[in-house]
Amino acid sequence: MKCKHFFSLAAISGVCFILLIVLLRFFDVAPIGAEGTHIGLSRLNGRVFDLIGELLIWYYITDWLGVAAILTAAGFAVGGSVQLLRRKAICKVDREILFLGGLYLAVIALYVFFERVIVNFRPVIMPGAAHPEASFPSSHTMMVCVIMGSAALLTGKYVRHKTFRAALRWLCAILVIATVAGRLVSGVHWFTDIIGGILISVTLLSLYAGAIRTGGDYTIRLERTEEHGEVENLIRESFWNVYRPGCSEHYVIHVLRDDPAFVKELDLVMEQGGKLIGQNMFMKTVILSDDGREIPVLTMGPICITPALRRKGYGKKLLDDSLHKAKRMGFGAVLFEGNIDFYGKSGFDYARKFGIRYHDLPDGADDSFFLCKELTPDYLDGITGVYQTPPGYYVDDRDVEAFDKSFPPKEKLKLPGQIFA
Repeated sequence: MKCKHFFSLAAISGVCFILLIVLLRFFDVAPIGAEGTHIGLSRLNGRVFDLIGELLIWYYITDWLGVAAILTAAGFAVGGSVQLLRRKAICKVDREILFLGGLYLAVIALYVFFERVIVNFRPVIMPGAAHPEASFPSSHTMMVCVIMGSAALLTGKYVRHKTFRAALRWLCAILVIATVAGRLVSGVHWFTDIIGGILISVTLLSLYAGAIRTGGDYTIRLERTEEHGEVENLIRESFWNVYRPGCSEHYVIHVLRDDPAFVKELDLVMEQGGKLIGQNMFMKTVILSDDGREIPVLTMGPICITPALRRKGYGKKLLDDSLHKAKRMGFGAVLFEGNIDFYGKSGFDYARKFGIRYHDLPDGADDSFFLCKELTPDYLDGITGVYQTPPGYYVDDRDVEAFDKSFPPKEKLKLPGQIFA
């Protein structure tokens, strides 16, 4: 679903939740509750309660399911804290985790609000309580649905193994279903309390799902033909004097656009305020496996962010979005040359750990620059072989010099840390 669909679902469920409150306050209100408390939609609630009765054992069972949900929330809190300590800035913590904290705060705020603004009282007086307590919406239902529902949404980002990811999603669903059913048959809530808990949970989860899919202050989209020159200049500004005096990356993309291996559906730019601030692109290539097969994979780059916006998180956002699009297109893995300190944050690891060797690299030579990420879990299982850089990346320095003359002059400098002379 697109983010606008999630926001639409949130609006619909939110309106239904408000409408339910209005009905409970003003329609068919009767003193059918414990100690004669007045309950809205009394005939519906009374009939469901009479049909189900009280099974307090399920109240205690669902309490333990709530503990599992709280532990899940604590796990995400620990994960976010670790990211904050390692990245040393809250803006560099994954936005999914930051928004998750906001989601949890919303649940707490709603719990406090409905404890003070009582819509319905419990149908029974709980053990240890002197009087009926607030019951709408079922806060326990809301808590478990929101925590486990958001956990299921995040498994796609944080769980690599396909089978394990599916198992976790099933576990989340089972916990949610068991909690909803258990709270209903326990008899400690009216039927509409459970419905209210479900509706507010759908509202919160839909808002969260839409928020984490919203681009924020930028847009990532396909490059347009008329933007080729602007993109090439952006790349030139980003790579100038970084790896060598001057750069060749702007000419590389100029050449690669006409290469049969170029993936036009993954020729992406990042736009902010009508200005291009970043780009990324992918090429098809293969691994020549040791058993004679050709394993199709992708390679990536050049990828860049305008120098003025570096170290602000835009590069990771562009990278993660690009990889997500490649995954949705069905590509199995990405291999390329890069810095593990940056790309490791998006799931890349040393290619040697996958059994893949870099072409023409002598045995024992440093291959820490050669990285790999599986887009399809276990795509490279059982495969060993040699990665092949697409030939389009190899350009003649004379052609680069000729092409560079079409841009404003810039001084070439030899700087420490450059890879090529």
